[in-house]
Amino acid sequence: MQVYKLATETAQATDEISSLVNQTQQKSKQGIKKVKKVEAEAKEGQQVAEKTQEVFKEIKKDVDGTANQIEQTARATDDLAENSDEIITATEDISSMSNEVTNSSEELAEMAQKLEELVDQFNI
Repeated sequence: MQVYKLATETAQATDEISSLVNQTQQKSKQGIKKVKKVEAEAKEGQQVAEKTQEVFKEIKKDVDGTANQIEQTARATDDLAENSDEIITATEDISSMSNEVTNSSEELAEMAQKLEELVDQFNI
């Protein structure tokens, strides 16, 4: 009977060991699946990070370009302001010269009138 009991206990222990091995294999398979899933997600996360880095580089490039355009616009505005000051000064100079020419013309007209009067005196 002891042999029978020992055989029965051994069979039960073997069944338990077999069950534990099967459970361990199942858990190992699940663990491997989870590791592969995490690995795939990590690769996907890395790709997203790389794409994000590329987008940020493009944004920086665009911001630098915009800053450069703003700087060029500011310089052009300064140039225009400087040129407009020169144009205003030139216009004022032309106006002043025009006034001088008008005054000179009036003086010449008066002189011409006096000269005509003098000439008329000699024509008697």
